[in-house]
Amino acid sequence: MNYWIMPCNLKVFDIIQHVNKNNIVVWKKLIRAEEGDIVYIYVGMPVQKSMYKGIVRNIKVGEELLKQHSYAKVNNFDNNTYMEIEIAKEYKDGITLKKL
Repeated sequence: MNYWIMPCNLKVFDIIQHVNKNNIVVWKKLIRAEEGDIVYIYVGMPVQKSMYKGIVRNIKVGEELLKQHSYAKVNNFDNNTYMEIEIAKEYKDGITLKKL
């Protein structure tokens, strides 16, 4: 199992609003994550803290699941492009990068 820190730009995707409704996030796979890996999501300006701990549940997201998450862009779909993350814990006060 590996641990990853992934940034989230609130101007592009408001993960805070999303997690209030759904604990599953489909994320563009920019890292070499494997199923079972732990992901800390760092929320950028103005928060500047890690707000969520997630578990990678699926590293090959199908087109149907991707379509259910309208924020994910579906250009040139490839099931190796996206991964499914289950939010396991929310840190209400956030965790600074230094503390992580």
